[in-house]
Amino acid sequence: LKLGDDLSNIILTPSAWLTLMQSQYDPKGLGSPFLAKLKIGFSRICKRSGGNIDFKKPLDDDFQKIGHKIMKEILHANENPIYFDRSNCPDGYELSRISAFADSSAICLQTVIYGVFQCKKTKKTHTSLHAAKTAIVHNSIPKNELMSIVAANRLVINYVTGVDCKL
Repeated sequence: LKLGDDLSNIILTPSAWLTLMQSQYDPKGLGSPFLAKLKIGFSRICKRSGGNIDFKKPLDDDFQKIGHKIMKEILHANENPIYFDRSNCPDGYELSRISAFADSSAICLQTVIYGVFQCKKTKKTHTSLHAAKTAIVHNSIPKNELMSIVAANRLVINYVTGVDCKL
């Protein structure tokens, strides 16, 4: 498939939705805000079905439209990729702190961590996105806010432990 292709002849099923969702390789979670659309969509498919999903049955028209839109976004991202430098730390800079951001809604929570680097010579600052996580949850907003803070804490601990970070 290419970006300009007509996707209207593709009939999406819950099985196809899951395949699309799982086909995106994102080990660091940098695409998780984008991929959250697929996860939220599948969560709504599950909710609407009442837990009895026929994985081969075509989805309703509204999910077909949403799915085709997301497919176009994925095709656009594949044809116009965003590149991240392999090195998160520029030459002459040292990691000075790690910043975490966590937020949530009634159905989703997201957390990201950034490394903040400083050049000892020039005192300039450089930031770099290091990792992100998304979870689809159906709780109250206060509970989801707390869960996002816990997720951010775990992400920071795993990062600091994994890179043997000394701040």
